[in-house]
Amino acid sequence: MKKLLVCLGFAAALPQAAWADGWVGRFVPTGTYVSGLQNYHFRVFGIPASAGCTNEFAYVSGDDPALKAFTATLLMTVAMNKPVNLYVTKDSAGFCRIIELDTR
Repeated sequence: MKKLLVCLGFAAALPQAAWADGWVGRFVPTGTYVSGLQNYHFRVFGIPASAGCTNEFAYVSGDDPALKAFTATLLMTVAMNKPVNLYVTKDSAGFCRIIELDTR
C-alpha cells in the first residue's frame, strides 16, 4: 500500500503537460497556419515540447463547431503576443486537437 501511495504521489507531481490529454501550459504562440478543412485546418505553433504534440503544433479541426471562436481568439493572441493555455487531446496520428482554450 505504501508503494502504491508513493507511486501515486510521483504521478501527481508530474507537470500536467506530461499527460497525453490535458492542458499544455501557458505559452505565447509563435504563429499559425491554415490548410484545407480536413488537413488539421487551423494550426497553432509554439506548443511547449513537454506537451508531446507531434510537430509541436495543435490544431482546430475544420468540422469543430467552435472553429470560428477558436480561430478568432487564437489569431488575436498571436497578434497581441499574449499567452494562451490549450486543452488538447491526441488523435490517432499523435497530433494534438484543441478542445478548449484559456487566455486569462
